[in-house]
Amino acid sequence: MRDTAIFIAGVATGWVLRSSFDSFRDVTVRGLSAWFDMNERVRRFVAVEREYFEDIVAEARSRFEATRARRTGRAGAASPTVRA
Repeated sequence: MRDTAIFIAGVATGWVLRSSFDSFRDVTVRGLSAWFDMNERVRRFVAVEREYFEDIVAEARSRFEATRARRTGRAGAASPTVRA
């Protein structure tokens, strides 16, 4: 009788621990999945903002080159020729 009670207590304890581990695993997987989703969103946001910043820099560079060309009297050439 005592052996049967110890066996049942062991099975119950194992069952509870296994259930706890599975639920902990599910929480961990959900947390990591949310992390990857957030990471992807942040990367996308940074890529969009970087492209926007590069467009602003390109426009500023273009205006600078046009202004410099007008000042030096080279209205036909928007940017100087680059030689290797």
